[in-house]
Amino acid sequence: MLGNAPYTRRWYDKHPLTSSAMTILQEFPKEIQTIIAHGVIELTNSEFKANELLRSYKNLGRDKVVQLYLAQRKQRKMDDNPYLYRAMSHMTVLSRESQVYTAQKILELMKLVIDYMKTCKQFEVEAQEDDVLNLTNTYLTEGGDEARSFLMKLESNFQQHIQDRMKKVMNRAQGNSLKVDLNKNSGEFRIRDTDL
Repeated sequence: MLGNAPYTRRWYDKHPLTSSAMTILQEFPKEIQTIIAHGVIELTNSEFKANELLRSYKNLGRDKVVQLYLAQRKQRKMDDNPYLYRAMSHMTVLSRESQVYTAQKILELMKLVIDYMKTCKQFEVEAQEDDVLNLTNTYLTEGGDEARSFLMKLESNFQQHIQDRMKKVMNRAQGNSLKVDLNKNSGEFRIRDTDL
């Protein structure tokens, strides 16, 4: 019966921003999804009191209750992650405008996380869950500008780490026939033997 109803389309597919946010979020590793999901839960509770809305199903209206029922069948890929499932339930009970607002925030946060991961790759540093958690918390409590500043500090720390490694290599190379070439733009370095 529900299969023929207009409710079979996922709520987040009804708006391009919510659809994009949910599609991109599913591409992250489960650990990162969980951190972002905690952020979504915190955001929807602080901005829209989603926990209270979930507790009062009778005030939601037929569409929201049907959406929650369908979500509880856990047929989506993201339903395997309990935190992401809970975040989605929180978003389900919001008004369309609040869903779009939350999706915008999720997209901004995910852009920051992607930038962090690109920075880690650039500097050949393993991404850390604690960094993603701190980035998420900074974004939620202090805003996008502060989160970008936090990201810049991490990048600066990565650069300092490379410079420290370079100094160690250069100290070891002194007195030997080793030459160290440093690319200042990328932070990459090459060690070559000048006797060869």
